Amino acid sequence: MLRLVLIILSLLWLADASRGSAETTPARLALVIGIDTYENIAPLQKARNDAEAVARALARSGFEVVTLLDVNRRELNMQLALFVDRLNKGDEAVFYFAGHGIEIEGRNHLLPADIPAVEPAQQAFLASESLAVDHVLDLIRARGTRVSLLILDACRDNPFPRQGTRSVGALRGLARLEPPAGAFIMFSAGIGQAALDRLSDQDDDPNSVFTRRLLPLLDMPGLPIHEVARRVRIDVMDLAQTVGHDQRPAYYDEITGDFTFLAAVERPEVTDPCDVARVAWNTIARIDTRTAVESFLELHGDCAETRALAEARLAALSGTQVEDGAIAAWALVRETSDPDLLDRFSEMHPDSQFAPEARARAQVIRTALAATRALDGAANVPSGEELRATEAEAARALLYAPPDPPAIGTVFRDCADCPELVQVLGTEVLFGAPESYRVAQRDERPSVRLALERPFAVAATETTQAEFAAFLEATGYDWPDACLQHLPVDDLPVVTQRAQAAPTGGDLPVVCVSWEDAQAYIAWLSERSGKSYRLLHEVEFEYLAEAFYFNTPLEQVIAGRDLCQWVNIADRASNFSWRDFSCAQELGHGILPVRGLQPDQFGLYHLLGNVWEWSQDCYAETPEDTVLGQHDNADCTRRSFRGGSWTDPVGTLRSSNRNWDSPDYRADNLGFRVARTLDQAEFSRR
Repeated sequence: MLRLVLIILSLLWLADASRGSAETTPARLALVIGIDTYENIAPLQKARNDAEAVARALARSGFEVVTLLDVNRRELNMQLALFVDRLNKGDEAVFYFAGHGIEIEGRNHLLPADIPAVEPAQQAFLASESLAVDHVLDLIRARGTRVSLLILDACRDNPFPRQGTRSVGALRGLARLEPPAGAFIMFSAGIGQAALDRLSDQDDDPNSVFTRRLLPLLDMPGLPIHEVARRVRIDVMDLAQTVGHDQRPAYYDEITGDFTFLAAVERPEVTDPCDVARVAWNTIARIDTRTAVESFLELHGDCAETRALAEARLAALSGTQVEDGAIAAWALVRETSDPDLLDRFSEMHPDSQFAPEARARAQVIRTALAATRALDGAANVPSGEELRATEAEAARALLYAPPDPPAIGTVFRDCADCPELVQVLGTEVLFGAPESYRVAQRDERPSVRLALERPFAVAATETTQAEFAAFLEATGYDWPDACLQHLPVDDLPVVTQRAQAAPTGGDLPVVCVSWEDAQAYIAWLSERSGKSYRLLHEVEFEYLAEAFYFNTPLEQVIAGRDLCQWVNIADRASNFSWRDFSCAQELGHGILPVRGLQPDQFGLYHLLGNVWEWSQDCYAETPEDTVLGQHDNADCTRRSFRGGSWTDPVGTLRSSNRNWDSPDYRADNLGFRVARTLDQAEFSRR
């Protein structure tokens, strides 16, 4: 009898222990929200689709998902409370929202379907009718979750109409949100940026630009959340750039330990590597990004079967760009009567669909020329060189033949205290981004092949604070004190006093200067030196940036180079979410002295990076329009600047990258360097 009692008690104890163990097993819970149909503000088209697709992906990852579509404020708050109440210590929680969001006085608010239409004076009321993101985060973290993941595809344009100079909240995007320990936050766009719902009116993809790139990554086994965020940023940036839009998803990480949506696939010790590869390829095959396919090849390159499929997929993704370049090239050369030009096309595009015709036409033309010379005499037949002369400009603009190298002249000063100048005798420049470049803004195309007809001199460094101070002292120039300050985080820039916006030092570049301020300095310098100074033209700047890397994509220019040895950008030591992780040094916290890093082949310091530099030109929508007499329009309301700065990602280093603002714009990452045109007799080769 005693033995029976002990057995029963043991069984009860085991049952209780089992029950207790089950109760403490961490759960995976997700609340997914998508709102298209807004009652009082502009509707969206793809938020519901996004939410439903993300919900399915999370369910495949083992999450218990609650999905809310077109939900009003009351229902949203009730479901959030129920969701939070189910969370326990150690759980993994995901909160996903697709819909309208808005920043009000530094706080981010998500808008339910019944949000009222309000005026600028009613911001407080609007905040009370919406759901604050930091409130959601506080509720989740208060439950002791191990991981609190917020994914917000809500960085769209402000849905409330602007009234005069006033608006309800920020005009677009959301503000930076500092996550607590254990939290990871993903925004579909960077601070102050708008996230695209679609690429164009003809874009029939069911999901937004951000979510369509996120979804495949959620199904990749063993991919850490940090890598998901990094890859989705790259893919979204590339996709948005195809329509000239700047969208850089931001993320903020305070997770300790690892988190993956799908656990890594464990390979048995003895197995066919293709067993795992086939399963992985079923997921990867529907992804149309190079990043995903390249990652697959790294992980599963030992399976010949799927490796062949992946390599073919990768070739197709690359081939689209190659064929696009061939189409543009063929449009210019298909009517030529120069067989050498057709040969050149075949050499540059050997796998193009047009290559066989080009080779055949070249042979036909040579045969016809030979027959004509035999009958009429060679003196009456244009030579190949004469034929090329009439088509040279079209051929060079198309085929990107490398120009002659530049001639670098002596270094000199026009007066003892004048800036140090480097003489340059340029040759040709491809102004703008060629069609072969995968990434380019809309205003970088179409490119134009230009000859630089006269030598010029350019300052070896950006204009320093000491040089500008001498101008102020000599002229009493009234330099406005207001300046836009970029905080060393993802927060929106703020207008503040110049002394607060930027560090001071005689050898630092002068910043917080407008185009108008630069012109005042140049007028003083010209009078003082007896020479006609100016700023660099955009064409000259682009030539200096690309002369030694003609028609070379940025990724090839920087390959194998230590970026931080020669350019000051937002490197890995900075706090910007778009920082460059390949840098080996730790700079990126602000401006450097004008000779703080290594010079380029011309002997110029910080032509790229450190601070943006004003150009002389009036900004025009295309390179061609810029060339056609737009340089010195006195009525210009938009002035160009070039080169990138310490606040910017590595992509701004593209030689064709352009930027602009009003002539009175002043910022802590914007300065200038001077230049002047030389007579041929002034140029002295180094």
